[in-house]
Amino acid sequence: LAHAAMVDSAKDQVCIVSGESGAGKTEAAKKFLQQLVNVSNGAEFEGLESKLIEVNPVLEAFGNAKTQYNNNSSRFGKYTSVKFNSKGQVKGAEMTEYLLEKSRVVAQSDNEQNFHVFYLMFQGKSSDASLALGDIFDHRYLESNDQACGFAKKGPSAGGFAVTYQELDECLKIIGFDSQKTEDMFKTLSGIVQLGDLEFEGEDESKLCSDGAILTNCCDQFGIDEHQLELAMTRQVNVIRGEEVERKLRLEQAEDVRDATAKTVYTRLFSWVVKTDRKSTRLNSSHQYDL
Repeated sequence: LAHAAMVDSAKDQVCIVSGESGAGKTEAAKKFLQQLVNVSNGAEFEGLESKLIEVNPVLEAFGNAKTQYNNNSSRFGKYTSVKFNSKGQVKGAEMTEYLLEKSRVVAQSDNEQNFHVFYLMFQGKSSDASLALGDIFDHRYLESNDQACGFAKKGPSAGGFAVTYQELDECLKIIGFDSQKTEDMFKTLSGIVQLGDLEFEGEDESKLCSDGAILTNCCDQFGIDEHQLELAMTRQVNVIRGEEVERKLRLEQAEDVRDATAKTVYTRLFSWVVKTDRKSTRLNSSHQYDL
């Protein structure tokens, strides 16, 4: 109806998918987009339709998680603008993401899970020595859900999540991820996981007390200097009247900095994934209508 109204009236159309948690918003949005592609008169360049559809598993892997009420709950909002020409053909699409529940990266409620992509990484990449993943039960940000960790340890054929590792791998290629981008993505995810394993001691003046290999592995994944990361976690530098004043962080402050860094890096990684997809579905020329 929305597509027909757009073509007949020559006006942009807006469709809103809303509802409480577990109502089926994610599935409804996917079905709507699939039907929109089906009723349109094709696309202006080959492969656009598949890119519009295949981005969904990637977004679900990075932005969805199991909650108490929903095995595949979207933990972010999105606005998708599909562009059409005067014939009703798809010309391209743009997606904007917002309100990612970044706190889930560092802590989850009872019987809930982290974002799917962390477990999928362990399912499909645990044998990749360059990621230095180790045992999933050894990582603070993931260890709280025994069921999810159990599925992750069984390998990519075990399933257990709304998106499979094979599905994620195939869809990443379709939306424009080459081997280098995929490697960078997994290294960043590994770095986030290992960042959470950094431990501190010293009530008033914190310092790292975790195994040195954790810091080394974390910095290797991020491609940064170990000393600089340690200083960033335990020191704060203020500029007062043009002079730098260094202040040592308390234990709880250092832990807060660690977790805030993990949340920020994941949020930027998610935005980068969306931006990469946006480039693969961008317009080749001016469009006529939005839906």
